[in-house]
This record gives sequence, structure tokens and C-alpha cells, in this order.
Amino acid sequence: MLDRIRDDPPCHIRASPLLEAHAHNRLRQINTPSTGIVTNTRLTHGTPSALYARSPSRYWEDDAKVPVHAHATCKDIARQLVENEPGRNINVLLGGGRRHWIPMTEFDREERDQRGRRTDGRNLLDAWVHDKKTRDLHAEYVWNKAQFDGVDPRYTDYLLGIFGYSHLDFEVDRNKGPTGDPSLVEMTVKAIQILRKNPHGFFLMVEAGRLDHAHHYNMAARALDEVARLEEAVNAALKLTDASNTLLVVTADHSHTMTFGGASVPRGNPVLGFDKETSDLDGKPYTTLLYGNGPGYAHTTPTGRQDLTGFNTQDINFVQQAAVPRKYETHGGEDVPVYAYGPGAHLFSGTIEQTYIAHAIAHAACIAEDNNHAHRRGPEAGSPRSVGVERWLAGVDVDDSASPPTSLSLSPPPPGEGSLSRDRTPTPPEPRLNGGATFC
Repeated sequence: MLDRIRDDPPCHIRASPLLEAHAHNRLRQINTPSTGIVTNTRLTHGTPSALYARSPSRYWEDDAKVPVHAHATCKDIARQLVENEPGRNINVLLGGGRRHWIPMTEFDREERDQRGRRTDGRNLLDAWVHDKKTRDLHAEYVWNKAQFDGVDPRYTDYLLGIFGYSHLDFEVDRNKGPTGDPSLVEMTVKAIQILRKNPHGFFLMVEAGRLDHAHHYNMAARALDEVARLEEAVNAALKLTDASNTLLVVTADHSHTMTFGGASVPRGNPVLGFDKETSDLDGKPYTTLLYGNGPGYAHTTPTGRQDLTGFNTQDINFVQQAAVPRKYETHGGEDVPVYAYGPGAHLFSGTIEQTYIAHAIAHAACIAEDNNHAHRRGPEAGSPRSVGVERWLAGVDVDDSASPPTSLSLSPPPPGEGSLSRDRTPTPPEPRLNGGATFC
């Protein structure tokens, strides 16, 4: 997906070969591997949509954002996910963003005072369900934790779960009850349980995108908590897959302006605490974690930097101090790490360009478009049978919808709403354990 090419980009624009490789779960889908996307952002947001959509602007998440003159030739991102290849054939889609799927004439099922944003009058949730029914597929649509927990992976081949009007809540704010949302690790586990049935393997992208938003708010405690939740998802993936045929890649699309500072911090000092020394210029304490820019700059006084003496800097809502004032903190520019484990991990070493990562994953999974496949003898020879993506510090530029965290009031589901396949009582397929997953 291309972003910010120009103010009025051509609608017939095609993805470049490198972009096509970056969206490697749509590379010729030879041997029909299963595919999945898990994110705690909107399913139409920057990172997940790059896997299935072609758009001159990442902000064209629904038709209301598409310029009027482009409606005839350009589909919005949500519609591409439902109607186009490869989106309509992605097996597992778990995330947020119902507002881009429902029309302005309908209210959201959870946030009852919020309407959809589509101007074409279409309900794409109904369209997704209708498409799967028409093709006689074992599919379910769910939108809260109770429905999600009721999905049996053995009898489900397609799962759409959209659990938020916009992004999902931070883990510390998540409603863990039946009317709430599943966690990142729960979505990861369910996705793998569904996808690994395919003997030809699978590709799964898991994004911890709320981690990015926490940094944009200068909330280091929330960011670190999201890192811990990502670690849980990675560990769960390792337990559910076979390391002999699973390539796991953990990386980031960018850094942030967060920095570690301290003259001499003693061993065991809380990472969210103060340096043991005060500033040698203003005599005030400062935290070990700081930001180069962002909303934390607002914590200043007419006499200079705010004195943090007595503040609980380890509070989950504490905003770190920043050097330059901005509504939202920006991304950083330094290199980010790429960690790999499993067959093909040797391809990820040294300093590499970001576009190389997708090519390496496709090569290791034997779905590359060239003839230099890593394992010509197939899965029996030890090639990765599953491919997936795990974003470490994943996220994109904050838009006008990325508001600071607030409590979300959830309503119980109306009777009869929820799944598609429960009413169909399909013949249960024989479960087939697949040999792994790849994350990157």
C-alpha cells in the first residue's frame, strides 16, 4: 500500500514489485497455504492493510475518505478486504475498526452512540458473511469475547472477528468479560489453531500496534506493558508450532524517540523510575525514560521544567517528559532489530534493508516468485510449512482517530447475533496438525 504519493494520486496505480513482495501472503498462493491477520488496531489500518490492499492513500479505509472523482475506479480498503484477492480468501481476520464496515445509517453494536462511516449504504460485515455462505465455507463472524471463545477451531476455516469500533483497547484497559474483547495472545492462539490444519502451511501476521500508540502519547508504562503482551503472543506461537519447520520473525517497522538516560543508575533501579542524580543544571529529578518530542513537553512551568518530585512515575498513565512539544510523538530514525528463529533464520543477519525482509520470508517459505526456492524438495525436506508475521514495535502515523486511552462501555450482544456456522452444523473436518508458523 502506497502512502502520501501526492494530493491527487492516480487510482490505477499498481503496487511495485517490492511492495508486492512485502505483501507476501498474496504471492501466487501456490499449494493454497492458509493466511491470517491478527492486530489490536483496525484491520484496515496501515500495517494490516499493506498485506491485501492497493491504495494511493492509507487513509482511504472507507468510501467516505475516497475522493468523489475516484469512486468509480478506486475501492476503499475495507471493500478490497471483502471483495478483492487476496483479502476475501484470508482465513482469519481478527482486530478492530467496525466503523469502516458499516454505513452511516447504522449504529455500532457496542458503542451505541457511534454510527458507521460508510456513505455507500453497504454493510460489509453482512457482505463478508454472505460471500462465505455463497461459497459454502465453514465461517464465523464474531464481535465480542463470548462469541470468540465459542469458536471451535476444528470446525472453522474462516473467522472474522472485529471487536472494536476503532482500535482495540490497551491491554490494561481491556474488558476481559464476555462482552469485552480477546487479548492479543488469545487471538494469536485461536488463529494458529485454525490455520495449522492446512497441510500446506500458513502465513500469519500478528501486530502489537497499540504499542506504537502508547509511544505516541509518551506513555512509556503502557508501551512496556504492550511489549510484555507481545512476548506472551510470541511464546504462545512457539508452543503451538514446530521449530523444525516454522520460521518465526520478530521485527519492527520503525523506532520511536524514546531514550534511556541516566548518569549512573544503580542496578535494580525501576526502569520507570528516576535517575539517582538530579539535573546538574536545574536541580530537578528526571526519569530514566524520556522522549525527544511529544505531549510530555506540556509538563513545563513559567520557571522551567516541571519538578517531578513526589510524582508516581510508575503509574500506568504517567506521561514522560519530552524535549519538543508535539500533539503526538513521532517515529525515530535509527535501525531496528530483526530476530529470527527456525528454518531460514540465517537469512536475517547483519544490517539489511527493510524491503529485504519480505523477500527473505517468501524465499524461506518457498513462495518466492523467482526460481531460487530455498527448499526444492518441499515440506518433507524441512522447508517452513507455515509463514506468519509478528510486529515488535509495529504501528504507523497517528491519524485523527488515534485518541488517548479512554474507558469503553460495552453492551451485551442482541439475541441471535454472532456466528454464521453455528446455524449450519457443518460436517466436522478431520483436524490436521500443520507443522509450524512464521512470524516477522
